[in-house]
Amino acid sequence: MALITCPECRNEISDIANICVHCGFPISKVEPIILTPSINEEFEVQAEVKRGTTEQQCAEKDIEVNKDKSNISFWSFNAAKILLALIILALCLSVFSVYNSTKIAGMENRINDLEADINYADQRIRLTSLGVQMSEGVVTDKAVVQKAFFFISDIGTISAVVDLRPQPSYTTKFLGQGDFDLTDRELRSMIKEIVDEILDYGSFDFALLETEYNLSIDTGTIYITANNYNVAEYKDGEITLAGE
Repeated sequence: MALITCPECRNEISDIANICVHCGFPISKVEPIILTPSINEEFEVQAEVKRGTTEQQCAEKDIEVNKDKSNISFWSFNAAKILLALIILALCLSVFSVYNSTKIAGMENRINDLEADINYADQRIRLTSLGVQMSEGVVTDKAVVQKAFFFISDIGTISAVVDLRPQPSYTTKFLGQGDFDLTDRELRSMIKEIVDEILDYGSFDFALLETEYNLSIDTGTIYITANNYNVAEYKDGEITLAGE
């Protein structure tokens, strides 16, 4: 025996009672519906067909979705195409900029080299002109500058080779091959006189070269020769005779 709930008073009563013992409400008996095997099979067939239809529809829908997805690529978006165009443009501009920078740097180097060559050529022209002017142009009582050649040393100073010719009164004093029949003191005095005349004669040109090209005659060396034989060197106010 099982207990059921009275529909009227909601109290529990026996499932075999005809009336509620609490309120007298008649309890009707409802015969349970029993599905025959044929009806059950029909329901199962219908459910199976419905389920198969649903699965087929879902499969077809998945195929369509996958097909649509397969047709979608990165290039299907306009933004991607614009981005690619911007990247290509940026690369082109970068290459062009690097090329121009390299080209400009190369041009600047060539211009600097050309300016340096022009400056050096201008210095050589001025120094050559000065040497020509001094040749036979610088004279003392004892010697004459027979020829003068000025050049720029590696340390940026103006050096010179000056070849002397004794004056007639000193011809007998010149023994040849750079030797003079003079004491060292007398020879130094003769060389000092000619060097002072050289520096005075070229003072304007030397000052101009010092200003424009940062050169200096003061720290250069003047090599004194006689008939192309070494006689002495003059540097920083000091005279060193050949052989010393």
